[in-house]
Amino acid sequence: ATFQSTSTSSIRLAELNKAIKRVCQCQSRLQLLWPGPYRCGCVLNFLAPFIKANTSIVSFSCAFYQNYGPGLDAVSEIMQASRITKYYLDIENLSYPTHTEAFFAALSTAKIREFSIKLKLCSDENMKLLCTALIQNDHIQKLEFFCPSFSDAGIRYFAEIISNPQSKIRALSLSVNDMNTEHVNVLCDEGLKHSSAILTNLNIESCTIREIGMTKVVRTLRSCSNIKNLTIGANGTHAMRAFFTHFSDMRYIEKLVCCDFGMVDKEHVDLNLVAASLKRIFENTECNKLATLILPLFIYNETCDESLELFVNALIHPNNHLRVLQLFPLHIPRNDLAPYTDRNNKIAHFFKLLFYGLSTSKSLQKLYIELIGSESFMFNESVANAFMHFLQRSHVHELYLPLYCLIDYNVRILDMFQHCERLVSIKDHSIYSEDSDDAERERKLLKAAEYHDVVHKQCRKNVADAVRPFIGLRDLAVTISTFCDLDANCDDWLM
Repeated sequence: ATFQSTSTSSIRLAELNKAIKRVCQCQSRLQLLWPGPYRCGCVLNFLAPFIKANTSIVSFSCAFYQNYGPGLDAVSEIMQASRITKYYLDIENLSYPTHTEAFFAALSTAKIREFSIKLKLCSDENMKLLCTALIQNDHIQKLEFFCPSFSDAGIRYFAEIISNPQSKIRALSLSVNDMNTEHVNVLCDEGLKHSSAILTNLNIESCTIREIGMTKVVRTLRSCSNIKNLTIGANGTHAMRAFFTHFSDMRYIEKLVCCDFGMVDKEHVDLNLVAASLKRIFENTECNKLATLILPLFIYNETCDESLELFVNALIHPNNHLRVLQLFPLHIPRNDLAPYTDRNNKIAHFFKLLFYGLSTSKSLQKLYIELIGSESFMFNESVANAFMHFLQRSHVHELYLPLYCLIDYNVRILDMFQHCERLVSIKDHSIYSEDSDDAERERKLLKAAEYHDVVHKQCRKNVADAVRPFIGLRDLAVTISTFCDLDANCDDWLM
């Protein structure tokens, strides 16, 4: 038997029954992002009563590429009747004039905290109605917007979401496959330059604005005191270079996230430029607010040792207030790592300099180094020795790095954890990414368990010592400290 009705799809009723069961049993997050035939508004309309009836669902994702009227009606009903606070909608075409009135009315009043929408086509009229509904909604705090491009009118409607004082959006993510210079100017001059004080987080990763557009964005944001957190990446050729050319003027940024997704060799970023930009930020004591820095290592075969030293010196500048530092190499497929011997050696030298340098930092609390699958190429005994020096002197609270690999190079690292009196969490997922047979994987897991016992003992002691004076109950302190292992998650303690 098949389900057709007004749908052009042919779907077996047995599959629909499975979907109903899945909806009814969902405890929190419901995703209906099925293959082609199921991405149909009629299917969603059929499932809507079951979705509304399940009060445990708080996050909902769906996609429909046909029969938009029934699909929009279903979403409208779900928004009005459910407790769902997070939505992700993938709607291929929002240009149809019918059935949209109820959808926009529901969106304007729904008690949604996070709203994501991905569009391929949207008429100017519906873009205006969509943006108006988002402005009128008093509950949406996080907005994610994905589309191939804007029309001249559409970008102006969207800019009003940013500038309208009625908007309650605190975090905005914008991903546009292609934005021309004029549209970037509208976004900046009519949107960001007049952004609401409540908007603090801006994410333009995968927003193709290129070098000229990035320059415009940075020059605009240097006067936006409300934008504290910024994420960039995959912004087009030479956009990253343009960003670091002008970054030192951005005096209000407290958290910077640079992603390497989509970067190619022609987007070569000079490490000297990055180092100089960070140095100028830290030297300006009146404007230095950068506390979290997440960025790729712009290290190439031709990068010289002097550039590595300048970059490390910038990261350990005496005036910096970095509390969180996260570093990762530019993406190279793991099978292609071996030929990059010169680059890998330079990265190893960089980490050696970094660990020695960070050992004197008084502000650093969290250090994340993501080398999953490549640590054996980029770490060596010299790096391990430097890390041992770092442990002996640092004040870090949380670590995420290839601990297993480092200890294999220098087992004395285990003895240094007794000096880490503030360490409460350490994670190491590198052992799960190795390409090895079952016997070898088992051997590594057993050895990692031995390392884990040593690290866990110190983390447990640190948390117990910190908690005991305030609660006076040793048993509770020990219970809390059981979360402090290689997979420790501070959020778990709060729960």
